[in-house]
Amino acid sequence: MNMRFRSACTLFSATGILAVLGLSLSCCTDDPSPVDPDAVDLTSPSPSQDLSLALDLLTDDLASPADFSIVPVKPCTYRDRFVEKCGHAFSRNDLSFVTADGKVYRGMDQLDFAAQKSQDPNIVKVKGSTSRITEIRLIDPASGKVIESKNGAYIYGLGYAMWLEVNSYGEVGIAEMTLLRQFAGDLPTYQQLVGLFRVLTQTALSQVPSADKTDFAQAAAKLMSAIESGALTFALGTGHAADFPQTAQSVNGKVFSFQLSNGYGMDPQLGFQRNGSWGPLWQTYSPGGNWSASSPGMQPKCGGCSSDQHAKSRYLFCDGPLDWKAAQTRCSLHGGHLATVDDLFVNSFLRGMAPGAGRAFIGLSDLAETNKYVWVTGVPASYTNWAPGQPDHYNNQEHCVQLSDDKSSTHWNDMDCANALPYLCKLP
Repeated sequence: MNMRFRSACTLFSATGILAVLGLSLSCCTDDPSPVDPDAVDLTSPSPSQDLSLALDLLTDDLASPADFSIVPVKPCTYRDRFVEKCGHAFSRNDLSFVTADGKVYRGMDQLDFAAQKSQDPNIVKVKGSTSRITEIRLIDPASGKVIESKNGAYIYGLGYAMWLEVNSYGEVGIAEMTLLRQFAGDLPTYQQLVGLFRVLTQTALSQVPSADKTDFAQAAAKLMSAIESGALTFALGTGHAADFPQTAQSVNGKVFSFQLSNGYGMDPQLGFQRNGSWGPLWQTYSPGGNWSASSPGMQPKCGGCSSDQHAKSRYLFCDGPLDWKAAQTRCSLHGGHLATVDDLFVNSFLRGMAPGAGRAFIGLSDLAETNKYVWVTGVPASYTNWAPGQPDHYNNQEHCVQLSDDKSSTHWNDMDCANALPYLCKLP
């Protein structure tokens, strides 16, 4: 809030005009300086001048939407995020590739897409070389110095994207977008991927034949229970993180198996089979089920926030950190409120928005009455996902709720509302 409006707000509070305008008095901030009640300022304007000045100031500020209107969520792309992180625009020529023989090749145009058509994604080469790429470097265009480098699973992510693109499974430019994401995005956590895979099993349900839907849903639930209990784990940052033989789940005589894929720079993917036969489609985390390196699920953060959509609702994750009440105020400035969670899939989706979302405030509290948990919308909580032993109201100070990571699962924990944490908003 700018200082001119604060002055007008103080004057209007004295006259009661704010109430007439329907503006909240909570916008007024007291001047911290002590005031002598006996002091008289002979230079002060008359009350009529005060009112005239206040009206002028308020009129000026009403012309500025920043004080009164909903703050729009800035559209954010990985190119935006790259500029924010690196201070310059992404360029294909600012990438270098180091091969196993120690040679360095500069520029994306050096990548051998033709060779990738029939190769294992682990093997990525440059034109004219028989040695595979072992390192990807990002070069500062001004100094020529190496800013950052990637290897291992990132090579697989690039090779997989090239394979998709050259075989026409992905859109043109998916390899470039994958490289851009690798240098602009955050490293996904194990818990984040578990959350996304849970949502993927729900997404996949739309592709399952009607006769198998109920059994598939049970098999998917068993799969996720096995992962969250630690009975089944998958590799982080590889291509096929868990393959069909590892994941087989039997339901009513049918064997459903799943293939989890999470190569860096690509969206998490789920494949499924029934009795060894492929399902109708590979499922990716995108509404259309198409291959994409920029679909929802692992969106970039700009200005510390990322925006995403699930089941026709929009959500915002912000690093913050803010206390619970300040976070709710910030969400309301965007026209929404701290996130409400109706079921396990919304919980998993929110967890998947960013690595930091596993310790973020949601819109649940028992501030009005201890042990009576109510959402910021005024609706009592019907679904909860408490961690073992929670809520415990430690020192009788914990009345707000955060997502809380525990191994492969994300439960809820009660937290002191005065603590500063990242936060999740639900938007209009």
